Order: sequence, then structure tokens, then C-alpha cells
Amino acid sequence: MTALAQIALEFCRECMGWDAKPSTMYADSLMVLREGERQTWRYADLNAVMEAVGGWCDETESSLRIGYGYGRFFKGEWDVTIDTSVGGATYVNRSPCHALLAACVEANRERQAVHRETS
Repeated sequence: MTALAQIALEFCRECMGWDAKPSTMYADSLMVLREGERQTWRYADLNAVMEAVGGWCDETESSLRIGYGYGRFFKGEWDVTIDTSVGGATYVNRSPCHALLAACVEANRERQAVHRETS
């Protein structure tokens, strides 16, 4: 399993609450149980990723910032920052899909840790 496939699986399960498993029929896809039906979700499709990430940001009242290739450290890479009510997460990667999904997973884990501490 590629790093992108792994972070996509974590995003589906942890952030979206979808039952997800790797697709055996389609490359760069997961089979997810979403809204009561099994669907193919293409985690390397930037439009599909942006739709899911946008939905997660709306649900969690989080904001999203995306940068590309600025400065000497991130040349040729995507810089994604998610700000939540309890903090934030930043992730940098050459793949915009990977950076978006990983930043959400990190931010979601931070949110859950804070909620566990305050409960």
C-alpha cells in the first residue's frame, strides 16, 4: 500500500467515519460505505479529495489554507494548514491530495485528543 493510499484510508475512517477498504478493481481508489451505499472514492482525484476535505472542514468548523512552492524549503511542494477550534496541523508533500488528507488526519487527531482531555 502506498503512503497516499494509507493516509486516504485513515482519512476515510477517522475523519469521515466511512467504512473503507482498498479497491481491488480500480487503481488509486477505496471502496467506501457512504450514505448507506458502497461507492468508489478516488483519493488521487483532486476534485474528489477537495469535496471530502471541504465537507470535513464544514462539519468541524475548520479553515484550510493551501500554498505551493514558496520559499526555499517548500519548492515544488504543497503546504496545507488546517486550523480548528483547538489548534491546527500543517503538512507538506509533493502531492496535493496527500498533503490535504494528511493535514486533516493530523488536525482530527489533535481535536480528538483535546476532547478526550477535557471530557
